[in-house]
Amino acid sequence: MSYRGLTTGILAAFAAASMLAAWPAAAQEEMSQENKDQPGQAQPPAQPPAEPPKQEEPPAKKKKGKGPLRLPDLRTLKETLSLSKDQVKQVKELYESYAEKVAEAEKKAGEAADKKTARNEIKPLRDEIAGKLRELLNEEQKPKFDELIAPPKKRKEVQK
Repeated sequence: MSYRGLTTGILAAFAAASMLAAWPAAAQEEMSQENKDQPGQAQPPAQPPAEPPKQEEPPAKKKKGKGPLRLPDLRTLKETLSLSKDQVKQVKELYESYAEKVAEAEKKAGEAADKKTARNEIKPLRDEIAGKLRELLNEEQKPKFDELIAPPKKRKEVQK
């Protein structure tokens, strides 16, 4: 076989394999049955099971409430408020210092009989942490922070 014939054969096989990848499994099975009957024909390559298409995440949506007691997490605060390195360090230390109290409050809230009681358990501690966070911010960052931690109804009013 000449070089040109070999190249043409490889290209034809590649094109056939590419087309086979797009065919449904039933068509591939039918073709493999036909190829068994005809000597000299290449068998279609075994195809691995198709994986479901990956769903793309929505573009840069701010995920609120991943920090302690549904406060914004450190990453969200850093990105939204443009925190300095010193502020990032202070926020991290603040969150770490409250970690034990937060865990205890969440445990009590989880054991509470109703949601209102649970909210009443958590609200004072959340407000305390939010107040200390606010103290760390400059005047430009405070309005953005207030919007971040505002309840959904109040956020809509602020946007109007």
